Amino acid sequence: MKHVPGYLGSKREYTYTIGETIKMKKLALENYLTRFIRYVIDWRKTRSVIRQLQELPDHTLEDMGIKRYDIERLAYTEIQRKNYEK
Repeated sequence: MKHVPGYLGSKREYTYTIGETIKMKKLALENYLTRFIRYVIDWRKTRSVIRQLQELPDHTLEDMGIKRYDIERLAYTEIQRKNYEK
């Protein structure tokens, strides 16, 4: 990467070699793949928790303070909170 002086004043313009461009594209692809894989893993964990809670009887859910209709909302909110703290 080398600086190319331009006419835009304080803005800097750069040119990249083919090798640098390939490295940047590879890094971007790895980031997309990593984020997608993390999303799929989180989704599977969430669905597993939802499935387990759905199998519990109503009186057990009431003991925990959970209504059956709140299970999905609570599960997804918890996953989002954990991701936000990362």
